[in-house]
Amino acid sequence: MTLAGRALTQLATWPDLTEAEPSCGIGRALCSPHGEIVHCHSDRDVDLHLTARAIRRFQGHLAGSAAVRVEPGSQWITLHLEGN
Repeated sequence: MTLAGRALTQLATWPDLTEAEPSCGIGRALCSPHGEIVHCHSDRDVDLHLTARAIRRFQGHLAGSAAVRVEPGSQWITLHLEGN
């Protein structure tokens, strides 16, 4: 199992998270009672939903990493995971 798969499997055991069909229709997703918070589109790429405030707060750190892609105006960031 890949790093992304292991992470989603472990997070799915958290009491307030449930696995669901992702809104985009590709891969796996986890939802809280308030909505979708993470999708796994491939073995290496994970989209994480953050509030606009969190993205602004961490913008410098997020933008400085080659493993993170931030789309302007979106509350979803893409994380490229390395390792097995």
